[in-house]
Amino acid sequence: MSVDLRQLVTTWLFKTSGADEIEKKIDSIKNAAQVASLAISGLAASVQLVANHVSEMAFSTSSAAEKLGVSAQEFQEFQYAAKAAGVSTEDFSQSMIELAKRAAEAKNSGGEVAEAFQKLGISVVDGSGKSKNAIGLLSETMAKLSALSPGDRIFFSDELMGDVGTKLLPMLKMTSQRFGELRGEANAFGY
Repeated sequence: MSVDLRQLVTTWLFKTSGADEIEKKIDSIKNAAQVASLAISGLAASVQLVANHVSEMAFSTSSAAEKLGVSAQEFQEFQYAAKAAGVSTEDFSQSMIELAKRAAEAKNSGGEVAEAFQKLGISVVDGSGKSKNAIGLLSETMAKLSALSPGDRIFFSDELMGDVGTKLLPMLKMTSQRFGELRGEANAFGY
C-alpha cells in the first residue's frame, strides 16, 4: 500500500508542478500580449500625432503664404533658409506677417514705421504704386539691415517686424549667394 501511495504522491506532485509551469507560461504570454498591445496602440497614436502635425504645418504654411500674398513654395524656400540659420518656423512666419502689416501701415498711414523704411532706403511700393510682395520686401530689408551696425540692426528689426524681428538677425550672416543656394536646396527637396 505504501508503494501505491508513494507513486500517487510523486505523480500528483509532478502533475501539479507541470501545471504550475504551464500556468506561469500562459500568464507570461498574456503579459507579453498586453505589453505588445499597448506598444502597438502607442505607435498608432504616435503615427496619428505626426500625421496631424504634418497636416497642421502644411495648412499653417499655406495659410501664412496666402496672408502674405506669396506662393507656398516661395514661402517654404525662405522658411528653409531661415531654419538653416537657426530661426524657428514660427518666428520666421510671425516676422514676415509683422513686416507685411507694418509695410501696409507705412503705405497707408505714414508715421514712425514709414520713417524707418525711408531711413533704410526701402520703398514699400513698387514702381506702379502697388504694395511690394512680402518676400521681395523681406529680401530688400535683410540686405539693408546687413549693412548696419549691430545696434541699428536690432533697432530697425524691431521697428519693421516687432519683437520677433530680432530673431531673424541670424539670417543676416548668410551671403546672398548662400541664401540662394538654400532656396535651391529647398526646391530640390520638395519644400
